[in-house]
Amino acid sequence: MVGTCGFTRSKDDHAEYLKNNGEDYCWVLIWVDDALWVGPRTMVDEAKTLLANQFPVTDLGRAYYFLGIEIIQQPRHITLNQSAYIQKILVRFKMTHAYTVSTPLAPGTKLERTSTTQDAEFEDSDADEKEYPSMI
Repeated sequence: MVGTCGFTRSKDDHAEYLKNNGEDYCWVLIWVDDALWVGPRTMVDEAKTLLANQFPVTDLGRAYYFLGIEIIQQPRHITLNQSAYIQKILVRFKMTHAYTVSTPLAPGTKLERTSTTQDAEFEDSDADEKEYPSMI
């Protein structure tokens, strides 16, 4: 991308590349073997052609999804939507009937230990230490 196509790699995200031709900008976001091109059609087509001269490239056309994000394109306006991904996560963790609340517990609720032994460690044989971070 840098040498052949004239893009500059982002210092903040090494999967992001930028090209400026003086008036317009073209971005390329790369994830493994997928790329999302954002910019004027002429700049995108030129960069894709240069890249295709070096590597086998399959152009899938206009992007509708990228990394679980739905892309809704309108003239001069793009909307990003993750509702399908969120629904998939809710199904995975059996939370499709969960509802949001402004405060998980009523203000002033006192929490008390349920174990009769104060020094007993909390054990939950069904707990998976990777499940909670995945859910979050």
